[in-house]
Amino acid sequence: MAQPFLKTLHFDKDDLLLRKGEVCSFLYFIIEGVALYITVEAEKEQVVHVSFPGEFCLALYSFYSQLPSEANIRALTNMKVFGLDYENVQYLFDQSKNWERVGRLFAERAFIDALRSKHDIQHQTAHYRYQKLISQRPEILQMLSLGQIASILGISQETLSRIRAKR
Repeated sequence: MAQPFLKTLHFDKDDLLLRKGEVCSFLYFIIEGVALYITVEAEKEQVVHVSFPGEFCLALYSFYSQLPSEANIRALTNMKVFGLDYENVQYLFDQSKNWERVGRLFAERAFIDALRSKHDIQHQTAHYRYQKLISQRPEILQMLSLGQIASILGISQETLSRIRAKR
């Protein structure tokens, strides 16, 4: 049922899928490539999340509230995605209990992931968070700079360097 609504889109490395201050109007499903969710504070970029093939990519708060995004989403690599715009997502939710369930399950998963991430940052050591990240996504070490990895973990680059030196 969603087939006519899906758009196949391509982004080049470093393209912005979303700019800070714009409303996120597309939900992307990544077929190929990797995207970074980046906040900018005092002209300093901070990578908050990385989306890989087989995952959704969007500014969740902006998409569902239809308010301006507080972050950029940038292609780390060339990307191929399926895009579904906000109006069609809402249409599918209205027309089908199955699609509404998919939306609810997606929102639940995003909420659980956000709670887990917040819990880990507040209650787990930086070493634990680093080990968890590289065990779940070892390829991230080749794709991101140490500064970007440190920002995902919520630590300084110096702390990350000390953790890596102990390995």
